[in-house]
Amino acid sequence: MPDFDLAIGPSTQIVLPGSEVSFSASVTPANGFGETVNLEVGSLASGITAMIDPVAAVPNEPITVRLVIAAGQPSGSYPFELFGDAGVRSHTVQGTVLVVDEIYRQFLA
Repeated sequence: MPDFDLAIGPSTQIVLPGSEVSFSASVTPANGFGETVNLEVGSLASGITAMIDPVAAVPNEPITVRLVIAAGQPSGSYPFELFGDAGVRSHTVQGTVLVVDEIYRQFLA
C-alpha cells in the first residue's frame, strides 16, 4: 500500500531567546506514494511560533520548518511535533528546541 515517511533534522537544535532556528524536513515516498502531504506544527510551547514552507508538500520536495523564539523565553527543552497528513495516511515526528541563556552565546557562534 502506498505510504510515506516523514523526517525532520536535526532532531534537536540549540537557540538563544529572541532568535530563530530552521529545521529541514522531508517526505519520502514508499510503494508508489505520490500524494500531497499537508504539514502542521503542533505541541508548541507558549512563546514559540512556527512557519512551514511549503505547508503542502509533495514527496522529495525540500521543506523548511522555522521556529521563532520569543525574547523572554525561559531556558529549557521545548519539544514540538510535525504532523504530515495525506488523507488515508498520516505520520508525526518530533523535534526539540533547546533554549539556552545568553551566557552561552559564545559557544553557538
